Amino acid sequence: MVDSINPTTFYLYDKDRNITSQFGSETAVNVATDDDNYWQFEHKDASVIDAHYCTSKFHDMMKTRFNYIGIDGNSGAMDPIILSEKGLVNAFWTGENAIFGRGDCHYSPLTTLSIVGHEFTHGVTQYNSNLIYNSESGAINEA
Repeated sequence: MVDSINPTTFYLYDKDRNITSQFGSETAVNVATDDDNYWQFEHKDASVIDAHYCTSKFHDMMKTRFNYIGIDGNSGAMDPIILSEKGLVNAFWTGENAIFGRGDCHYSPLTTLSIVGHEFTHGVTQYNSNLIYNSESGAINEA
């Protein structure tokens, strides 16, 4: 779903699922925008579109199978962040957001359904347990 900030600025926002897709760097995070609502399927746009789509599918699966809505079960925002710079071949949960790398010349962006679901599951675990991310409980969290 796309919404507009003004007539020439569109952003990836899903009001029903409370998902806003963003681009990030080491110094800032900005909502992913487009000036004509014709999202180019270049490497950068494709990454954020993939992350947005996969986040919505994860949200829907959790709602349908477990009646669990949002990252915290109470409609909490699920906002994927795609790092603007190429070169990060990783994805991780920060404690607030899932961060996805755009890959490099050898690896595609890390925005597949399994990776997006894995990272947001860290958030679900965080909101539903007191696991400390260390030793056995860290291994359980990764599983």
